[in-house]
Amino acid sequence: MKGRPDTGKGQCFFKNYGRKVPLEWIPYDRTPVYDLDSLAQEVISEMFGGSFDGIACYQWTDKAYKGFFGRYFHESRVIEINSVLNSKDVDKKYIKYLLYHEMLHRDYPRHDAAFRELEHRFPDWEQCDHFLDSTMNQFDIKEW
Repeated sequence: MKGRPDTGKGQCFFKNYGRKVPLEWIPYDRTPVYDLDSLAQEVISEMFGGSFDGIACYQWTDKAYKGFFGRYFHESRVIEINSVLNSKDVDKKYIKYLLYHEMLHRDYPRHDAAFRELEHRFPDWEQCDHFLDSTMNQFDIKEW
């Protein structure tokens, strides 16, 4: 779906398959704290033995979005992480788990059994997955 312009305060628009979330709806500190390149290097060191090629860049979304936490773009080889998570109130292990998850999509485009087997190698993956699945539900984010 094509995006439509912002129509005023509190109005959001669709971008790809996510929805922009007004910052005032996010109930924690939104001062950016994490450097994705540094966190990606930690994940590469810890989960891939120090070597993982094929990702052009790691970037935060330009806005907070409802509907996804991260995504891997196969054509451009870019991993994009939802900026809603770039907060001192979100532990970095959740960002690292999400980066790891998206890195796996380089070789596994679908969430099949092979993908899940590798994903479950991440330390405390269940806690991380639960946090991500429950995070947006904590917010009073209304449909528009």
